[in-house]
Amino acid sequence: DTPGSHTSIPSQSALPEISAEDLLNGITDGFVLIDAQWRVAYLNEAAKRMLRPRKDPDTVLGRGHWEAFPDTLGSELERQYRAVAQTRAAAFFDFFYEAWQRWFELRVFPWSQGGIVVFFHD
Repeated sequence: DTPGSHTSIPSQSALPEISAEDLLNGITDGFVLIDAQWRVAYLNEAAKRMLRPRKDPDTVLGRGHWEAFPDTLGSELERQYRAVAQTRAAAFFDFFYEAWQRWFELRVFPWSQGGIVVFFHD
């Protein structure tokens, strides 16, 4: 390029096509989509890996979160999830899951279609 000239930007068609699922499965954090009825609607591969030693991910998908994880009722996790769903403001917090004896760092965001999305790691 000569001074004063502009570098061209690749066209949209030159960019690789990436599906949302490919993107979510490419991250190392667990990702969970919980719909407006509190059903677990989606788990990425990292979330499934974290669940597998203790729960079959197929038994969690499509079930109510509180049914799949009843020991979280009345916990800080429930309070934070419900606050995000109600206020539509994100929350970032650590949670010790007693049943698994593990700490998790969670980032919870409102989902535009109701419900919440959760990124987490231990």
